Amino acid sequence: MNYEKMMNYSTSRNANFQATKTNTSHESCTERRSRSRRKSSRETSKSPTPHGIFHEVYTSVCKMLSEKPSHKVFQYAEYEEKSHYLRLEDCLTSDFRAVSYSLYSMNMRIMGLSISFNTEFRDDCLKQLVDILPELKLLRVLEMQKVGVSDQGMVKMLEMMPLHLGHLRELNIASNQLTYFSFDALTNAIKSKKLSLTKLSLSNTKLCEANGIELLEAVISASKIRKIDFSRNSGLSYKFSAYALYLVRHAKEYSLQDLDLRYTNVSQLHYKEISGELKKRKVIAVSLITQNEGDITE
Repeated sequence: MNYEKMMNYSTSRNANFQATKTNTSHESCTERRSRSRRKSSRETSKSPTPHGIFHEVYTSVCKMLSEKPSHKVFQYAEYEEKSHYLRLEDCLTSDFRAVSYSLYSMNMRIMGLSISFNTEFRDDCLKQLVDILPELKLLRVLEMQKVGVSDQGMVKMLEMMPLHLGHLRELNIASNQLTYFSFDALTNAIKSKKLSLTKLSLSNTKLCEANGIELLEAVISASKIRKIDFSRNSGLSYKFSAYALYLVRHAKEYSLQDLDLRYTNVSQLHYKEISGELKKRKVIAVSLITQNEGDITE
């Protein structure tokens, strides 16, 4: 009887371990690090976050709107004074009005904004954010990973980027339900040559080969993007990697130095050769920068 109990316990434990292993394997490193950081922050902070500029503005806005401040926003929002970076991760609800007014009031104090991991954010909230974004004149980094948005909300934001977000340097819209319409809007925005993006993440979306090829062509020919994350897109396979290898080998001038294709269905041989070609470009770029700095010093 004791032996049977022991065997049942062992089997159950192994099953739980395998389930945990399977679940975490589909989670990106960025998501795991962010989740761990948020969990650690919340476990160690027994008292509310000390008042700062954002908290003061948010409290004033809530009073003006006759709304009760959200406990989660008030406690877990983080504003870094030196970098002017505002983190609103995993603390927003579908009622975004007070937060959007607060962003508007701080428009010249925000250079980085992260609203990642807010699964209740959705398209309605994104529409409100899109109305505010043109006012954030100093915004350089925008992170919107895993916020539950779809093409309905994302397309409008991507279409307005050439006119109002040409100063943005980094964009992360990974782990959202994006399809052809969003990728087409992003490709057109890049082709406009009015963007200053240097880093782009589309990990774990619904990027397929046709969209991936068009997007990569635009990046190579008409952008300053140095790093792209296409990882965890199972729709990318042999055709994409073959054409990507052709592009990085034969295009004369481009800024791309890093293309992440992990956990896709591309040819591993192609991926290795693509990474090798981009490393050569990176070495050449660094040597040119060093040479130019030496010439200026002289």
